[in-house]
Amino acid sequence: MKTISFGRSPENDIVIQDVLVSTKHIAISMNEAGAFFVEDLNSTNGTLVQDNLIRGGRQVITLDTIIKIGETTLSWQQYFETQKQEIPSETQNAKKKWLHWATSIIGGLLLSLLILWYMLYVQKP
Repeated sequence: MKTISFGRSPENDIVIQDVLVSTKHIAISMNEAGAFFVEDLNSTNGTLVQDNLIRGGRQVITLDTIIKIGETTLSWQQYFETQKQEIPSETQNAKKKWLHWATSIIGGLLLSLLILWYMLYVQKP
């Protein structure tokens, strides 16, 4: 699991210079399955997730979720770009399976046509 911390303290992965941001404000994590979570670390002013205030809790988020701490809107997605690409989605897996089956069927049909052509036109008994 990859976790990135945000806050005013230099101990955070991302330091936010905003007086309304706590020293350790939030942590955003991505688990092995590719799901994202935001956790408010008991910040003084809370965290806005899609305009909903959370304090001291953890919430599931998606790549289009807007997170605001203090007066700062975070562009948190960029910190997970490499991991996001390494974890294939169910849609990508389904497309790969479909493509595999489609190419296998087409290849089998072409091979059958080639054998039929050879038997009918090339090989003369």
